[in-house]
Amino acid sequence: MFKKYLYLLFALTLVVSACKKEAEKKTVSEEKSKDESKKDNSKEEDEPQGLSGWEIVAQESVGKITPKMSYTDLEEAFGKENLKKHEFCIEGNCQPATKVLEEGKDMVSVVWADKAQKRVDFIEILSRRIKLPNGVHIGTTLSSLERKNGGKAIKFSGFGWDFSGNIQDYSGGALSKISKDFNLALGIEETNKKGEKTIYEGIGGDITLVSTNPKIAKLPIFVDRIKIFFEQKKKK
Repeated sequence: MFKKYLYLLFALTLVVSACKKEAEKKTVSEEKSKDESKKDNSKEEDEPQGLSGWEIVAQESVGKITPKMSYTDLEEAFGKENLKKHEFCIEGNCQPATKVLEEGKDMVSVVWADKAQKRVDFIEILSRRIKLPNGVHIGTTLSSLERKNGGKAIKFSGFGWDFSGNIQDYSGGALSKISKDFNLALGIEETNKKGEKTIYEGIGGDITLVSTNPKIAKLPIFVDRIKIFFEQKKKK
């Protein structure tokens, strides 16, 4: 009887040990997978440019679109069926705009400087597949953006109003040198993975937030809007 008890105890010990090893193996595998995922995401963030045919050349073009194009030129370049009437509005002021579609998806919005739609004011990027030459795109995280800025602080306005998340200053970092060509604004994930709305306190309205603030750095903030300017023309 005693031997039978020892045998059962020994067998149970082997089972527990095997389960423990399997759990440890699974944990290591999950951590490795997470690390690889982070590396892949980091690599994707660092890849210059994006979708072929939509490369951005500073002060010159966004894909086939140049600052000298009119609405008629857009029709010739993309086809009337791939253009959609649009408006760009901020603080009640609206400008005529034209969305350019590709395979039914919004790619960019050409915002016009005049009602006749003969002069381009700026271009708003709508697709995350279009990247700036340094790899920044809609969806780039604040931490990645700070890294591209050489680790220097990024200052931006609070959320929830017309100038929500608008970047104000790069603190002399790497992005300062090329920010004359574009304007970035940030957004924040409003729901968690379960689809539940998250309420963030102290980050809304006409205030200045800083990326190096530990509390801000932990929030799910990302590039939400990108405007491309020509002839060093920059607006809020």
